[in-house]
Amino acid sequence: MCASQFDGRHDPDIQKPSATPNIIIGIVVVLGLGLMVWLGLQEPKRATPPPPAPVDTAEDVAPPIKDVMPPVEEPAPVEEVEPARPATKHQPPTQQEIDAAKKAGTRAAVIKTARGDITVELYGKDAPLTVANFVKLAKAGFYDGLNFHRVEPGFVVQGGDPNGDGSGGPGYTINREISPTLRHVEGALAMARADDPNSAGCQFYITLAQTDFLDDAYAVFGKVITGMDVVKRISRGDRITSITVK
Repeated sequence: MCASQFDGRHDPDIQKPSATPNIIIGIVVVLGLGLMVWLGLQEPKRATPPPPAPVDTAEDVAPPIKDVMPPVEEPAPVEEVEPARPATKHQPPTQQEIDAAKKAGTRAAVIKTARGDITVELYGKDAPLTVANFVKLAKAGFYDGLNFHRVEPGFVVQGGDPNGDGSGGPGYTINREISPTLRHVEGALAMARADDPNSAGCQFYITLAQTDFLDDAYAVFGKVITGMDVVKRISRGDRITSITVK
């Protein structure tokens, strides 16, 4: 039986397939399987966790919010306030007393304190109304036991308030009395007042230095002649023992 013309053995255009591709494919498959096996045996790398945050020591750890207390501020010093005196029947000086002060001219008064004595001159000729008022209150014992409620270093010390806080008075006021010959030199004795120029009553101050800017605004009626060192040692709250007019 003749071989078929299509069996491929004599057809010049048909060649037997080569074995080389099959070998290459086999190698690739073997390598792939080997790689898969190798990868499967490897332990997966774990992500390195971040280092723990530093922990503060017990001293540094903030307490719970509920335990946090707001800072406590130190209370401001409480100014000692002299209890108000019972209402008295103090009256402003009469014209006769004013004339007497003018006639007496310059005379002395001693302000006694726990720090020492302060001797002042009172200028009745130049400030008769203010001097007569101060003398009348002093002789009535009005100033005895009152304090110096205001001390401004390098400026003034102020006292003579029955309330002990700068708010009190004798129950009346006097008119402002300005003399061009009486200036605010160191140790000047003058009347304190409110905004109203005619609101002085009993509170007085002594200047710790020359204060020209007060001239013609406040009534000067005297001056310290001895004891200025005592004036400069006065502290707020120091008391006036008595005022004696000579």
